[in-house]
Amino acid sequence: MRRTRVLSLLLALIMSITAILCIEYSTIGSIEANAAGGTIASAKCVLTDAANVQYSATLSGNPKTDDGQLYLYQLKTYEYAIPAGAQPIASCAATTKPVMNFALGGRESNGRLYAKYALVAKKGGVNTMLGAPQYISNPEILATHTHREPRPAKTTQHDELTNLYITGSGEANMPTGYCHHTIQVLNRGGNGVTNPKAVMPDTHPVVPQTFMLNAATDSGIDGLVRDMTNYAANSKGQDFIIGNEVNERVWNYIAWTSWEDYMNEYAQAFRVCYTAIKSQNADAKVYISLDQNWNRNRPAGHVEYYKYMDCADFLTAFANVINAGGNIDWDLAIHPYTVPLTYAKFWDMSGAPDGAYCAKQIKGNSMMSFQNMSMVPAFMSKAGMKNRSGQMRDIIINEFGVSNAQGADVQAAALCAAYYSFTKNANVTQFMYLSNAGYGVDSTLTPKAQEVFNALGTPNEANYMNWAKSYIGISNWGQVIK
Repeated sequence: MRRTRVLSLLLALIMSITAILCIEYSTIGSIEANAAGGTIASAKCVLTDAANVQYSATLSGNPKTDDGQLYLYQLKTYEYAIPAGAQPIASCAATTKPVMNFALGGRESNGRLYAKYALVAKKGGVNTMLGAPQYISNPEILATHTHREPRPAKTTQHDELTNLYITGSGEANMPTGYCHHTIQVLNRGGNGVTNPKAVMPDTHPVVPQTFMLNAATDSGIDGLVRDMTNYAANSKGQDFIIGNEVNERVWNYIAWTSWEDYMNEYAQAFRVCYTAIKSQNADAKVYISLDQNWNRNRPAGHVEYYKYMDCADFLTAFANVINAGGNIDWDLAIHPYTVPLTYAKFWDMSGAPDGAYCAKQIKGNSMMSFQNMSMVPAFMSKAGMKNRSGQMRDIIINEFGVSNAQGADVQAAALCAAYYSFTKNANVTQFMYLSNAGYGVDSTLTPKAQEVFNALGTPNEANYMNWAKSYIGISNWGQVIK
């Protein structure tokens, strides 16, 4: 009896912990109810010109206050409560539609451009926030180095993408022959730009990892601002990818925290980078980077639960955090490889390791590949995912390769299928092929596949597309591509 009772209590405890962990995704970016009355229905903080900022909000009812006033407090990006001793930067009479104006000042990393602003009512002598603090959402008004050159619809990582390992110095040399239009912002660790919560594990995967960017300290923010301002103003870079496959926490050495904490850390760093870039180049695009784990929904307690958040959940959580603080025009970079990576003959999975399982992952949209990639634009067309203008965000394929292990013809045919999938989705604006022989997958192009790659996007494309369909044994791509 005692043993049964102990087991029952233990099971109840496990179920309680699991329930708590399982709600992490849904609570990210939520706004706690407050006792002040008149919670925020909507709010925004925008530059009215290069020198002035306006905060405005609509409250759900008349706010209850000690003194009939509402106050605006300036917080750092990593602050989630009003610091002791802080003074408001603006105030107005309590109303359901408060509007407050204040000067921007300079563009320093510790100044107002990179801050967030909390509407506060005094209740019982306590400062009570009425909703989520708002960031300045239109830093592009300040841009003085705006430029936009045509981007190729098809290229390779070597030709178009530069991995930028930041240092926080803001003094990097940027020869135009090296710095391409697309820059992926990474951090090898060290200096002030490494997040203080990022820890090197005793044992880590073979793949090279990068440390989470640091917007959790003043020095980290300053380093991000220095580097991003420098590159946005002085390089050919016009598209910036902040991190690599950021839904994979082990890539960032920060798998030892809650998903909510992880999301806040990344969103803080992304917002700082975005503001620094857009305040220099108004036409720049700033992307988040995700892998191909689309909708796997690992439960709490599963070995992979703290390894990654699937893309659909990550996008939802990230959008919730960003929208709560003021929507900005972030964009999306994805990696729709074959499943598994080492097997290119996707139309016949009989020869693939765990072929039946992999085929099921694609059919059920658990994993993202070029075979089912139409689900990504469909997901991004949802209202909560759209940009400030209500338009779907830009999508690029910044990493994709096809194994050559099954032969030259298989690789060439799979490449045709992938290109068809990418080009039939109008919001996919660029495709970068990764020719790589490392990490267990050789995606270097055989002469046959190189011939196909060169023809894609040219008048000769149709000949190769027809050949590929015949080789696969189909009459139209809809038979193998969703």
